[in-house]
Amino acid sequence: IQPSDSFMGSIETDAHAEAGLIALWQHIADHYKPISTSTIAYELLNEPRYKTAGSQYRTTIGDIVAAVRQEAPKNVIIIDLPKNATLGGFDDFVQLTDDNVQYAFHFYEPYIISHQGMKAPPVWGRSLRYFRNLPYPSGSADVNGNYFPDAADTQEAKRMVADYVNANWDAGHIAARIKIAADWAAANHQQVICTEFGAARRFIDPVSRYRWIADTRKALEAAGIGWDLWDYADLFGIVKLTGDTVTESSDGLVHLVDPTQGSRDVEPDAVKALFGG
Repeated sequence: IQPSDSFMGSIETDAHAEAGLIALWQHIADHYKPISTSTIAYELLNEPRYKTAGSQYRTTIGDIVAAVRQEAPKNVIIIDLPKNATLGGFDDFVQLTDDNVQYAFHFYEPYIISHQGMKAPPVWGRSLRYFRNLPYPSGSADVNGNYFPDAADTQEAKRMVADYVNANWDAGHIAARIKIAADWAAANHQQVICTEFGAARRFIDPVSRYRWIADTRKALEAAGIGWDLWDYADLFGIVKLTGDTVTESSDGLVHLVDPTQGSRDVEPDAVKALFGG
């Protein structure tokens, strides 16, 4: 379930909204009861917020699991970590007692690479939308380079570049971040999976983009963590689009129009990044 921002907030503050979500999940589980349990897994809530109420989230998600289990005692249930499924969600999170649960997180760090050129939450930097062609790894970036030609606040943009370079974002840094999830899994004897990682394609050079994707994929696999790439053919896609497949939207990014039209060919660099050595 991926609610609107307003309803996501209501789930945290309104008992009626929370009860509605629980009832919805019980209905879904009942609806799919005839399907083989090896075919369907239930991921309950995409990128739950609960940034300051981890214990409340655990209680809510526990109630949803209990409702689902009344109808689906054997299906795998996937639980996204709080704090928008970021690595920060592992902080002080206590696993459920259910033994057929997997815990999911998303990985897009550093956002200055994965969301380069995109409008994003202010906490990621108001100038992020103005960045163009900032390379990865950060050691290949020029701290004095102008990667933000149209930024209104050039001082903030310069600080963002300096922070990125000083943090030495490379394969080792990514692996160290992924280790947070792996350590939590080992300490709690649980399985964790990364259900989203990827980098927007339009405003970063392909070499940097696919190197980041490869480094992240390798770090996940080295840590024994299964993964899903976000995504296949849209803003973060890994295919070459031919024909009547895309349009320009108001945010200046490419979105799919009709997935039944045109053709999509997986880029060779994507195959190498995701399945190479």
